[in-house]
Amino acid sequence: MKFDVDEIKRAANRLTHAFAEVRNSGYVSCSDCGSGVVADTLQLFVDEFSQSVQAEKERARSTAESMHECADDVNQVETAHVQEIRRYLAMMS
Repeated sequence: MKFDVDEIKRAANRLTHAFAEVRNSGYVSCSDCGSGVVADTLQLFVDEFSQSVQAEKERARSTAESMHECADDVNQVETAHVQEIRRYLAMMS
């Protein structure tokens, strides 16, 4: 079984960077819309969307950290197994 730790880490970094580029808010102002109802509706959408994006950014960061930790754990276990196998092979030599 092949487990590519570096590829997992690269994927985690791509996930983090993808959401890092998203700004924390939408339009600066909705006052230029011309209609109060349109402006209020747009502001509500921007507020909700901004909150959702912020939550997704946090989840992406958390997922990326977990991916790094998982890759590191697998790498440590794999390294320990390789060392154990080498000790057995040396004993049998």
